[in-house]
Amino acid sequence: MNYAAVNAKVNAMRAKLLTPQDYEVMNRFKSADEIVEWLAQSADNASGFRQAVHGFDTLDEPFSTANSLGSRHFLLTQTTGYLYQTVSKAAASICFFIPDKAMIDFVMTMASTNDYSINYYTSQWRQLSQLDRPNKTALRSILGAEIDLTNILWMYRLKRYHRIRGDLTYGYLVPVRYGLSQAVTMGMAECESPKALLEEIARSPYAADIRITPPFAEWSGTSQHGGASQCGGTSQYGGTSHLHHLTPEQQLTLAIEKRYKAAATQHPDTLAPTLAYLHKKKQEVQAITRILENKLQQKMYK
Repeated sequence: MNYAAVNAKVNAMRAKLLTPQDYEVMNRFKSADEIVEWLAQSADNASGFRQAVHGFDTLDEPFSTANSLGSRHFLLTQTTGYLYQTVSKAAASICFFIPDKAMIDFVMTMASTNDYSINYYTSQWRQLSQLDRPNKTALRSILGAEIDLTNILWMYRLKRYHRIRGDLTYGYLVPVRYGLSQAVTMGMAECESPKALLEEIARSPYAADIRITPPFAEWSGTSQHGGASQCGGTSQYGGTSHLHHLTPEQQLTLAIEKRYKAAATQHPDTLAPTLAYLHKKKQEVQAITRILENKLQQKMYK
């Protein structure tokens, strides 16, 4: 397989991702309409956003007149679906250079999924067995660490937001073990508080991904937005020296991004660069969705 051709395509598409300056522009707009218009007219056509927002003459009006939270959620979900089509289209254009069906299936499964669920991760883990040895080795390290970190993030959220304590947490986790043993995972799941969970993380193989600054009370909550920053994902946070300024959720999200980036550098003759790009593209869609949601909510409650 000619990975040079695949990586050349990926690098060209990566250059079309939105920049931190682009997110600043979107945040300055006063309405979702203005953001959609900017994406359609100003964003490079190669990003796919012109096609994605085509037909959305207005977003503000349907959201502002929706009479229930469910209606507003449905409309935002519909909009997000259109934006996620840009990820699938990008993956399809890359797969044109990939002759192997198992590799194409793996890439398209990742690109077409915006709901990170237990079924998604277990399916991807099973698909690894169909890949050749170099890809299996490289991608197993990415996916395994992502599953571990996602399980940790889910445990934190379950204990922090939903007050689910003890071993009841275990049933909500992806049943795949990579860097965390069964015993360590069980120990984390049985923690009775977010504070206890963070103490367990500090003793785990992922201790370097969470920098805990006392007092623990400050880490019992998270930012109201959670996860990555709404202004363009997590890349703005830089190196580990900035970790103590981030919530545990943000730190874990950043740790997943770093692993994709590292794998792309270490394993250029595999699908790692492709997956790293698609991961970044998904973060782009998530960031746009958060900005749109904030603008729509601001208008509704004026």
